[in-house]
Amino acid sequence: MTINELHIQLDLQSENKINVLEDVARKCNEGYLFFDSSDGHCYLFDEDGNEDDIKKIKSIGDEAFAYCESLKSIIIPDSVKNVREDAFACCENLESIEIPDSVKWIGDWAFVYCENLKSIIIPDSVKHIGNHAFEKCKNLKSIVIPDSVKKIGDGIFYECKSLKSIEIPDSVKHIANHVFETCKNLTSIVIPDSVESIGVRAFYNCISLKSLIFKGKTMEQVKEMDNYPFGIEDESIIRYN
Repeated sequence: MTINELHIQLDLQSENKINVLEDVARKCNEGYLFFDSSDGHCYLFDEDGNEDDIKKIKSIGDEAFAYCESLKSIIIPDSVKNVREDAFACCENLESIEIPDSVKWIGDWAFVYCENLKSIIIPDSVKHIGNHAFEKCKNLKSIVIPDSVKKIGDGIFYECKSLKSIEIPDSVKHIANHVFETCKNLTSIVIPDSVESIGVRAFYNCISLKSLIFKGKTMEQVKEMDNYPFGIEDESIIRYN
């Protein structure tokens, strides 16, 4: 069976397939990756159409699983180092994902619109989390940011409406624009002394936010930061420790 024949067969089973063969070729660095929603499994095939070793995958490519609406969980093999842009975008029923210690890079929009994703643990190996990576994950309640991350990029948690609390590690130096905008259930957050800058509207429309605590900074130091008060309407919730 050729790759093209296999591709057509899978497409007949579900609309959640990658529809253009040219797109499939860039999905991973070894062979062709398919998600078969009829059984919920992923398959890797070599250039001759033979099933290959999933452990060969070093990178999950752009849009690799985008719009796989029946995908509920996935375990990323420990050979993977990069999760690229939009890799799991709009996987509306994805509930859980295991990211191994081998992963160093999570790309922009990687999990955007994963509306049923409730929690995720990012391992210490991850050095970079891309902009808007978890935007509009409306059921995300908890997430652990590792000490290896130095910047929380633009809109990473934008409209994560179920997020109630989050710990920002001492490694973080920059909180970018719109990071927590419209996190309507976020009640408190502690900003470590390591943070040097906070972007535009970082906490805008966080209507349940009762305390924003800056550790190791005075009122004068915080007010001198660009973009103060960071989208917060009631400055009385800003505290200093």
